Amino acid sequence: MTINWYPGHMARAKRQVIEKLKLIDVVIEVLDARIPQSSRNPDIADIIKNKRHIIVLNKCDLADDIITDLWADTFEKRYDVSAIPVNAVNGVGLRKLLHCIGEDRDRIAAKRKEKGMLARPVRAMVLGIPNVGKSKLINNIAGVNKVKVENKPGITRALSWVRLKNGIELMDTPGLLWPRQNDQNVAVNLALTGTMKSGIGDTYKLCLYLIERLRDIKPDALEERYGIEANEDIERIFTEIAERRGCILKDSEIDFERTCGLILSEFRMGKLGKISLEKPEWK
Repeated sequence: MTINWYPGHMARAKRQVIEKLKLIDVVIEVLDARIPQSSRNPDIADIIKNKRHIIVLNKCDLADDIITDLWADTFEKRYDVSAIPVNAVNGVGLRKLLHCIGEDRDRIAAKRKEKGMLARPVRAMVLGIPNVGKSKLINNIAGVNKVKVENKPGITRALSWVRLKNGIELMDTPGLLWPRQNDQNVAVNLALTGTMKSGIGDTYKLCLYLIERLRDIKPDALEERYGIEANEDIERIFTEIAERRGCILKDSEIDFERTCGLILSEFRMGKLGKISLEKPEWK
């Protein structure tokens, strides 16, 4: 798949993040719970270095619960990083996240008190690649739409602060990609979940790949949603979905664009069930 991977503003955003990190107490790294590995910027660890670090497995409502728990366990045991499943839309998991940040606030207050200094808010920076839900997360925590949210990669250009009443300050940041992407599986996973622009690459091939993956990891999702046999050839499955959903042109030919849009949209919206495309390799 061909992706305009590293727009010019990404390098500028990275410099801004590095510059502001000296003000930050804790970094909140937001990942897509369906693809935690593919949605993780491998440069983040080098950028934040030894800063206190919390991982948010966002969109957990769309991912397999058991696999999400395995990912959380993997991050905590292998990397010694707190990992919290969250749904930034309805607020699931936010209480636990705020509790973790609050512990950092209390720790900082205790240290400052020992030195005869007044307490101050804990400062948390929210990081992640484009379109994983950083701004929605902040908006839900704040209770108001203080950060403009648009479903377009990299649209949050400037670093902005949101101050909460409970002694927490959150900094929103632009989505950060890494300069080179050579892993085709990562590119495909990002495209399937809508993390990258849906217009990239060959959507028909992308759709066939999704059908093949679903046939392997969750065949009942296809059978229950579309009433078809999932053990058939993937192109035949695509054709049957088109026919059953009326995605047919006037000349009785399949409307490929409409069928692709339907399948990808329903997968991304969770209408095929809670599906994870990646499992942790380490247990």
